[in-house]
Amino acid sequence: MANLLTQVPAGAILLTLEYAVNDESVAEPRRGSFHVCVHRRNSDYGTEVWTLNQMAARMLAGWKSGDETAQQTIARILREDGTSADEKFIDGLGTVLSSMIERGVILGSR
Repeated sequence: MANLLTQVPAGAILLTLEYAVNDESVAEPRRGSFHVCVHRRNSDYGTEVWTLNQMAARMLAGWKSGDETAQQTIARILREDGTSADEKFIDGLGTVLSSMIERGVILGSR
């Protein structure tokens, strides 16, 4: 990974909610810890709400703060979790980053 700072648009808002807000498969909202990112779509500048898992939310929060590079954020999270960047993690990271860039949640890096 390059030692680059990931740029997150100022309008991207990251929320952690106590109840699921977009799960229409259940009558009653599920209680727990749910992470959502509200951002503008690249295609038409409409608003999109994207549900994130805990790892993606933590990465986005680190990048949004601007205090860490992408590499530093990922290394910190892995250290905090006591895990390493195995093949499954790298594959998942590539998928999440690609999706974030495609959606306009992150702009890339500088």
